[in-house]
Amino acid sequence: MRTAIHATTKASPALVMFGRELSVAVDHELLNKGEYDEVKHLEMLKKLPDKMKTIVKWITKNIKETQEGNKERYDKSHQPHSFKTGDLVWMKNHELSKKSAHKAQKLLKRWIGPYELGTQTNEVTFELLTVAEKRSIGIRHVCELKPFIGELGEETS
Repeated sequence: MRTAIHATTKASPALVMFGRELSVAVDHELLNKGEYDEVKHLEMLKKLPDKMKTIVKWITKNIKETQEGNKERYDKSHQPHSFKTGDLVWMKNHELSKKSAHKAQKLLKRWIGPYELGTQTNEVTFELLTVAEKRSIGIRHVCELKPFIGELGEETS
């Protein structure tokens, strides 16, 4: 019935959509509402646009507060990356299991490479280049990369 209070908006979907909470059968039984009053209903409809404006302002404020809280919580544990163009990195392996090739994903290497970081396309993505040919293999997010430590001859993960 869409009457549950949403954590972010702190309002039910019914309040957001209709400007009032939905009444359920129990409400009618407990409150014993009686006859329908057309005059009260028309007054409520006249006040509805102003009430909706107030509700929208309140919900917008709640959403902003929740977003700010989420940002603070994220920023507490966030570490900026230290990658720069020219660094050698491992790339996370996303290869899937393939029965015909007798490959099981859980037995594959977790990290492949090394690769060289090419141009930084934005704050958190880099172009990856093969070490030997400097051929581009695509753009990857820094969360899929980890620094390559060691000599180029040893390529174990």
